[in-house]
Amino acid sequence: NHLLKLDFDSCLEFGIGNGELYKIILQNFDCEFEGFDISEGRIIQFDENMNYHQIPYHRYKIFQSDFRNYIPLKKEYDLVCSSHFLLHIRPEHISTCIAMMVWLSKKYIVFFEPNPGFDFGEWANYNFRYEYQERFKEFGYDTEYYDFNKRTGLFLIKK
Repeated sequence: NHLLKLDFDSCLEFGIGNGELYKIILQNFDCEFEGFDISEGRIIQFDENMNYHQIPYHRYKIFQSDFRNYIPLKKEYDLVCSSHFLLHIRPEHISTCIAMMVWLSKKYIVFFEPNPGFDFGEWANYNFRYEYQERFKEFGYDTEYYDFNKRTGLFLIKK
């Protein structure tokens, strides 16, 4: 619901995965979409998912890249978003990743990450816990938090 209240014409997604977030955006917005993912398998899965839902290629531009090497097509985007992306960023790179999201966003940053109040037990070695509100505060932004479901939270920054 919070995503649907936003007004944007361009979107950049960090870590496109299989296209779940993009599908939500596409169903509700007519916008330019660009995204990237480090995994070639995820890029292939994304394309297959878009093809299955009969979403034409001209509706999106996707690239295989690490966020540290990604060269965006535009200077800034109305919306920068991600879904379960930041928890996979190593601690030595999280500040750089957040700085890039802030730098590329013109209006909003929206990301879905694990609910900070949910006890997940021990995490796998490729997942990292972050206090996202504190991290974005370091860049001068307040973060609104909403429960999306029991395990996932939606974080929203309005610039």
